[in-house]
Amino acid sequence: MTKNLSGFFAALLTGFEADGQLSEGRTRACVRHVLDYHGLDGVYVGGSSGEAFSMTVDERCRLLEIVADEVGGRAVAVAQIGSLELEGALSLARLARNLGYDAVSAVPPFYFQHSPREIEAYFTTLAQAADLPLLVYYVPALTGVRSDLDGLVRLMRLPGIVGIKFTDINLFLAERLRDACPDGIFFFGHDEMIAGAMAMGFDSGIGSTYNIQGFRFPLLARALRAGDLAGARRLQSEINEVVAAVVRCGVFPGIKAVMRLEGVEVGHCRPPLLMPTATDMQGLEALHARGAFRRPG
Repeated sequence: MTKNLSGFFAALLTGFEADGQLSEGRTRACVRHVLDYHGLDGVYVGGSSGEAFSMTVDERCRLLEIVADEVGGRAVAVAQIGSLELEGALSLARLARNLGYDAVSAVPPFYFQHSPREIEAYFTTLAQAADLPLLVYYVPALTGVRSDLDGLVRLMRLPGIVGIKFTDINLFLAERLRDACPDGIFFFGHDEMIAGAMAMGFDSGIGSTYNIQGFRFPLLARALRAGDLAGARRLQSEINEVVAAVVRCGVFPGIKAVMRLEGVEVGHCRPPLLMPTATDMQGLEALHARGAFRRPG
């Protein structure tokens, strides 16, 4: 039975060896860190943080196999299957179903300026192939694919689509979509604005910095539910201090660098992404020395 699709999920990193090849051991270590140390509810595999679009379809299939085995049913697992190559996306969809993933997710087709009809046909095809709940991954800053409210509502109402990973700073659009589709599942994807999204009705999140500060997000949600606005603001400020530091280094290289500081080796990012310089690392090292990535207690 599919697990409850809610809570806080790490947008999981992919571990690579020193020679750039996919690393089973390092990927498994990352899964253990986010689930066992940070205590998160699930993992979102093969998304932006996982550098999926720097990987071949075969590598992405192997990644899904590794993570499914390591999770072993103890948390929710969502597979991001979106690809410019439709056949590759369909292969990932079928594999995710066979491996027991709880849901799939997909970016819209990008690069070419697809019409709304083409985008809707793409998602319909993926949903049919996966035969699993499908979350639209709306991340226009990276894909260049933006939609208005009507377009997102049409996607949310397609057969097989159950919700959205909304990674955009437009909280007005987020709230209007939440109001228009009250039965949908909504994950927010901008870590630095999660308190605002929760105030707009979101109760779940999927984020990159959850790999290094995942423990803070359930605490923030708990503070908001208790009406502790001062506590929620403090936690959002702590989250944003980490976000600002990794943004200065490049988000994904910065997060991988922090993982190494925390004793979890996941390797470098794949080129053309470059790891932080010694100068870049100073801010991250200062946060590490202060215990910014340490779970309370």
